[in-house]
This record gives sequence, structure tokens and C-alpha cells, in this order.
Amino acid sequence: MISMILAVHNNLSYTQHCVAVLQDNFAPDEYELIVVDDGSADGTAEWLKGNGVQFLRHEEARGIAAARNLGASAAKGDAFLFLEADVWLTHAALEEMVACVNRDARVGIVGCLSNCDEYGCGLFQDAADYEGYEGYKAFAQRVANDARQSAKRDCPAIFATAFAMLITRPAWFALGGFDESACGKSVGADVDFSLRAWQAGYCVVRAKGAYVHRIRPVWNGTAEGLEQETMCGRMWFKRKWGFEINYSCNVRTELLQFVQPKQASPSVLEVGCACGGNFMLLREKFPDITCCGIELDDRSAAVANCFGQIFNMDVETLDMPEWENQFDAVILGDVLEHLYDPWQTVRHMYRVTRPGGRIIVSVPNITHISIFDMMLSGQWKYAAAGILDHTHLRFFTQATAKEMVESAGYRVVTLASVSVIEGEEQERLKEILRPLLRADAPSYQLDAYQWVIVGEKAEA
Repeated sequence: MISMILAVHNNLSYTQHCVAVLQDNFAPDEYELIVVDDGSADGTAEWLKGNGVQFLRHEEARGIAAARNLGASAAKGDAFLFLEADVWLTHAALEEMVACVNRDARVGIVGCLSNCDEYGCGLFQDAADYEGYEGYKAFAQRVANDARQSAKRDCPAIFATAFAMLITRPAWFALGGFDESACGKSVGADVDFSLRAWQAGYCVVRAKGAYVHRIRPVWNGTAEGLEQETMCGRMWFKRKWGFEINYSCNVRTELLQFVQPKQASPSVLEVGCACGGNFMLLREKFPDITCCGIELDDRSAAVANCFGQIFNMDVETLDMPEWENQFDAVILGDVLEHLYDPWQTVRHMYRVTRPGGRIIVSVPNITHISIFDMMLSGQWKYAAAGILDHTHLRFFTQATAKEMVESAGYRVVTLASVSVIEGEEQERLKEILRPLLRADAPSYQLDAYQWVIVGEKAEA
């Protein structure tokens, strides 16, 4: 039996709808539903009591993490499905999540696909191929059916999110529940639990056949309240782990598409691998791959060690003769701009790249329209993130980034970009400046937020 634990704080209409969805999709003997009311003041407790729903209550709000823990303490199931009140969940989706646990005893946490990428890490499928609740049910069934025809019905994930997060009873009690020091909505507590699970030897996976829809997350009835809670949660997580969720847990699919090894058992080196999210996707695509990473941050490296062999070293003074001609792909995603001598670093990478192998580089574009917009206002403002991140030491155009890769000995085979335009004002300025570009400058350089350069080392 599965225990479904729904922790709520106000937003009664969401709770009512979620309970109705669960009753529509599941027979009463298939699951145990425990609603935990975390000090709501909108009549939630009265409605739950009047409608015969099993519930527990904090008289004063203690935070959603504490509410989830209270629900789990009363749960009787073999696994706990933590839900938020703004979700739609089908029988087929839950079946796919449970199947992941049944297939592999190492799995302690199962996440899902969704229309919502809560942490902005590129980990969730964004699909809009349906309208309304009935459309969602049909779509979710198709996703489940497609997964059942696949040889691989799940994939590893750094973390799962608690809007629909299945945790086995052994994993739950081994890890001691969610960290109750997480504030309010407890944003980040699910990521924290997932990382602790990996470090304790459990696997976190995402069920490819489980598609869960989120309506519109709010907190205390407003989207603004959710934004404040999200910021609070991210700050809490960074204080605990020392890195940011969306930065260190990010998956760079726009770079990984260029990893195209010619060996049956390839090897990849990622400089600045953070928590190792890219390794997880590479292992799914190339089961026999060897993943090595260089990461200076000890706390990120401790997580990445679950997915590859991680080295704490200065890449600018790299001295690893045993790596010479070893790697089919070398990835440097937004790393070179942080270095004093990125040119020397790329030359180091050339030596460790196998003949026929690739270097895959991304760097911010200093000729993006936002930089012109700033300079025309008489400004040059560094920030905590972005093109003018205050830790950036070097700045690149497409031409200078390409020249850096070629000067190391690579032949550039791909020049690509990631485009971002923010608002109508930047769009208007772009149209004014475009005719002023020199003939040899790429017409899209004002749109490009990042350059992606792929180089190949000549075959021996």
C-alpha cells in the first residue's frame, strides 16, 4: 500500500481539488491519504473533518517540512508519496513510479515528469499537448504506455521534487525525514533529502512514464508569496550546502548533445562538473562511459563523487600525464571566463583529448544586447550571476572564443549560440544596432547570450 501525504497551508480550494482528483483516480483500498494541515486559517481543518478525510494538524504553522514529517510518522504504507495540493495525478503515473522501486532495491526516491521545472535545472519535461483535466489524464496515459514499450523506464536524477515524490519506507527512516529547519513552504528540503539519499547509498530516479500536472503553485494564496518563499528556501539551501540549486544541479543538455564518442566504452572529462548532473545523463545514453570531473568546491564534489571520479585540482596548472590522449570528450561549460589564463587551460585540454575526440566549450557573449543597453546608459554593473558575474575575469566574443579553441590545435566543427532577449526595449535597441554591425560580424551576435564552440582533435 502507498501512503499519500498531502501537507497544506491555507489554499483550501487547491486542497479540495487535489482530494477530488485522488478520489477520481484511485479506489479507497489502493492508498492511504493523510492530509496534514500546517496551521491553516482558512477553514481547511473544518472542511477536512466535515468530509471524512484523515488529517493531522499543527495548530500553529511549523513549515511544510515539519508537516510532511508528521504525516510520515503516522503512515502505514511501504512507501510514502508526498504531494502538493496543486497537482493532478493519475493511476498510471503512480504505477510507473512504484514500478521503479520494485525493479531495483537500490532505489529510495522516485520523481516524475511534469509541466513544471520548479528549480530551473532542465530536469523536467515541459509538455502542453493537452487541455484541461480530462486532456491531462489522456496525455498521462499515453506517456505511461510509451514508457512501458521502452527498454529503460526510468533514469537517474540528482533530486526529485516533493510536489510528487515517492520515498520508500527504509530510505525515509534511514535519512530521518525532511530537515525541519527549512522555512515556510520548505523549498529546497526535497533537494536536500535527495542529496543525502545519494550520499547514503540510495538511488534517486525519475520515472519516464509518470507525468504529473501542476496547476499553478501559490503560497498564502498569491504567486508573490510563492516567490518570497522560493527565495527564502534557496537561501536556506545555500547556507546548508554551500552552493545554489539551479547552478550546481543544472543539466546542460545544450552541451551534451555534442558528446558523440566513437569508442564503445568512451570517457569524458568535465571541468567544473559541480554536482555531476551531466554525468547522470551521459550514463543513461552511454552505459559504459567513464566520467571524470574537476571541481574545486568540496561540497559540490562530494555529491558528484556519487556519479563519477572527481578531482580537486587547479585546471590552469594541470599536471596529469596519465590523462594524455585519454578522453573522448572534454566539457567546459561556463568555466573559462573564470580563469586567469583560459588559453593555457584549453591547451591542457588538447593534450588530454583523444585523437578524434572533442572539446565542448560554452562562454558568455560580451556582445549581447544587454551589455550595449547597459553601456548606453553609462553603466557597467557586475552582478551575482550572468554575463557580468562578479567572478568573471575574461570576456569573449564569438571570434575570440573560436580563436582560443583553434589556437590550442582543435579544428572547430560547430559554432552555436543560446539566445536570450529580455523585453521589448532590448528588442527595439537590437533593431537599431543591427545595421551598424560590421559585415564580418555574425548577425545574431546581439541575441546570443552564450557561445557554444565544439572543436575536434585530428585523428592520429
